[in-house]
Amino acid sequence: MRRNLTCFIIFIIILCCYKYLFNFLNNVQPSPYMDEIFHVPQSNHYHKFRFDIWDNKITTFPGLYIISLIYSLLSSFLLNLPVHIFASPYYLRSINCWLNIGNFWLIYLTLPNIYRVIIEVNQSIELNKDPKLKMIIALTAFNLFIFPVSFFFSHFYYTDIVALFFVLCVYNLTLNTVKSHNTIDISIHRQNIQKVLLLVLNIGAIFMRQTNVIWILFCFLIQFQSLIIFYQISIYKTKAKLPTITLNGDEKEYYLKSYHKQLGDILFDDKPKISLNLSLEQGKDFIILKSIYNIELLDDLYQSTKHLLTNTNNNIILLILKFTWPSILPIMLFALWVMYNGGSLVLGDKNAHKPCINIPQLFYFSIFVTLLTFPTTILLPLLNIANNNYSKNSIHLFPPSREKIIRLIKYVSTTCLILLLCIFLVKYFTYVHPYLLADNRHITFYIWKNIFASASYNKYLLIPLYIISIYAMNFSLKSPKKGKSDQITFEKQYHRNYSETYLQMIYAEAMNKSWKISFIICVSFVLILQGLLEFRYFIIPFFLFRMSQNIFKYKNISWNTIISVLILETIFYLIINILMIKLFCCGKKFYWSDSAQVQRIMW
Repeated sequence: MRRNLTCFIIFIIILCCYKYLFNFLNNVQPSPYMDEIFHVPQSNHYHKFRFDIWDNKITTFPGLYIISLIYSLLSSFLLNLPVHIFASPYYLRSINCWLNIGNFWLIYLTLPNIYRVIIEVNQSIELNKDPKLKMIIALTAFNLFIFPVSFFFSHFYYTDIVALFFVLCVYNLTLNTVKSHNTIDISIHRQNIQKVLLLVLNIGAIFMRQTNVIWILFCFLIQFQSLIIFYQISIYKTKAKLPTITLNGDEKEYYLKSYHKQLGDILFDDKPKISLNLSLEQGKDFIILKSIYNIELLDDLYQSTKHLLTNTNNNIILLILKFTWPSILPIMLFALWVMYNGGSLVLGDKNAHKPCINIPQLFYFSIFVTLLTFPTTILLPLLNIANNNYSKNSIHLFPPSREKIIRLIKYVSTTCLILLLCIFLVKYFTYVHPYLLADNRHITFYIWKNIFASASYNKYLLIPLYIISIYAMNFSLKSPKKGKSDQITFEKQYHRNYSETYLQMIYAEAMNKSWKISFIICVSFVLILQGLLEFRYFIIPFFLFRMSQNIFKYKNISWNTIISVLILETIFYLIINILMIKLFCCGKKFYWSDSAQVQRIMW
């Protein structure tokens, strides 16, 4: 009770600080600024119910204005005030503040599902009861709430926060359904209300921003792959051949020892020391488990999908459609609209928003993510290595084993190939948008001017940083190797339902790999076709990445250390926010020749 009261008090204090900062920024910039000069007047037309008026400079669907009108109508009804009062920039901006608070709550609700389905936190831990894990979830949600880019734009009338809100809603609902795939039979239909809700959220997400269709595709891929993997596990479990075991004592003990040895070889790095009290039926169950685990689920994903599409004797395709139609239908409708719109994704200003091939956007994104997740992406692995070396009192590099030498050669060869590929991509696929060179109100203008454009070779000097960032991101998402901690957990759960525990482990490992592939595909679609370098476009993929980081996999890092690192991340973000707000309010001010409004620097 006391802890809940403390959390409530902290929450109220944060809200008060947020409210004060919102008022402060609105006093500094009371009139519409940057893209608000398009959004605010258009929203005013909607508040007057003039849906026939549209500014051709606006590129997105009118989702933001519809949400604003609903918000104003509700506020007008509750406060008994005219609707037009809530059409001012101040009240329109406040919508994003409320939605950003909603994003905090959605992240807090979504993280446990990510930890269960994709990361697979130790199954013996009660996610909703363990106080340290609840603290980790709360700190992660808060850190994303104050993530500098999204936090700054939550004080302005932009589409970024509302687009993020709908994507998080879709992601949370998708993970809720995916979580059930490995606990209930695949033939059980979802409740109709859940399907309708997901359909509404998917359509709403597209109406907030067209590129959200890619994140609907991302959620669909997660759901589809979950069904495929669960189906595949079921098939292998059904077809596993059980051995015939004679029942005399010596032979029984021999087979049980064999099962234990295989269990140690397959599931752990080192061979566990487990007492031999496994029953014969448990031994047979283990053979099923072994046959499943020996299958490379991800490698067989293509074959499983092909089997599903070509086998007319099963109804799995219809079942998948029944599960996923709320995602498929909006994607198909959006594709038809793009065809009707002449192949363009935007409504207005089509000449300035033509799709292009700008592959280095992925490299910019990797550096952006690695820098802003430095505590969890770089610091945690370094602490894990330091603690490991300290516990062993030495660094065991010499003499290197043959296996380590081969691994090192493969690693160096792969890195050299990636380096050559990056040089090629940077040389021939770098696109510089005219807005990037002309709009000096954005941080990216000064980054490009002082780093990329200051010398022709600078863009190549950054390639090693791109590679390091990509490696760091990939490592941060990887599943942990099974080791002694898993052995201890296994020994504790040895007599109860251990096969289901490891089925969950297999499922989570395959989902982790599938998640990474889906993420890479969708991030590539979103960023490569985007010609303009602007940090706002990184917000949604950043959130999805940061929420799915596997911060629990480090064997030499305690949860207290993880909490300390998250607190450091909080301080890191607060410092960036303070510097950015100071730059906007008190930094360089200038005027453009075609505008009497003072111009300020922002993200």
